[in-house]
Amino acid sequence: SNSIEVDSRRIRVGLTTNLSDANVNIGNTILQNGTNARGNLVGKTGSASGSLTIVNPGIGYTPSDGSSLTYLSIPLISVTGNGLDATADITIGRGSSGDGVAIAATIFEGGSGYEVGEVVRVDQVGGPFGRNLLLSIAGISSVNQLIIDNVQGEFEVGVGKTLSYL
Repeated sequence: SNSIEVDSRRIRVGLTTNLSDANVNIGNTILQNGTNARGNLVGKTGSASGSLTIVNPGIGYTPSDGSSLTYLSIPLISVTGNGLDATADITIGRGSSGDGVAIAATIFEGGSGYEVGEVVRVDQVGGPFGRNLLLSIAGISSVNQLIIDNVQGEFEVGVGKTLSYL
């Protein structure tokens, strides 16, 4: 009856320049120079890139007549993460049910803050009737944010707050 629940502190640290050190890996301890802040790297986010994985091809999209049509620069809306401002070129074709479904999707503009595996959706593709299209981010480039867990101390904000890793 007197139990206590403990959660670790998880934060996202934005980087002023894209991460270029390939040796910064999940599991590294991240330290902020000049402070007592430290934590464990559990994720990296950045601009979405490449092809998207189709989680659910949706239903009711145009065309449904056997031809295919690619819609350009369709805004993506994050469902399971914090990514923002990506767009994709989405190709709609005829599915096995005879309905218009997504058959391919590729990032057009990468946005920021996306993680590999993050699920995104679209509001509309080619008309008001399609629904339930879900895609997954398959790749990121330009890593610009670190996800740090088990944070101890206070990470300070500002230019010149250098991070290092163990």
